[in-house]
Amino acid sequence: MFSPRTKAFEPTPVRPLDRGLEEVLTAANRSPCLFLCCWAEYNSYSLILVLLGTYIVTVFSDV
Repeated sequence: MFSPRTKAFEPTPVRPLDRGLEEVLTAANRSPCLFLCCWAEYNSYSLILVLLGTYIVTVFSDV
């Protein structure tokens, strides 16, 4: 964050690894699809990739 008094950028604190994320990584060994769906909750960019990938697979499987 920008501090107007010191006119310097203060480093943002690094968030530790969530316990839920650890559970997602252990679930990846059981179900890759479940892993992708849960990972998308943590990373919206991954959600876009998962939806795009699902769309491509659906389109090409109909051909």
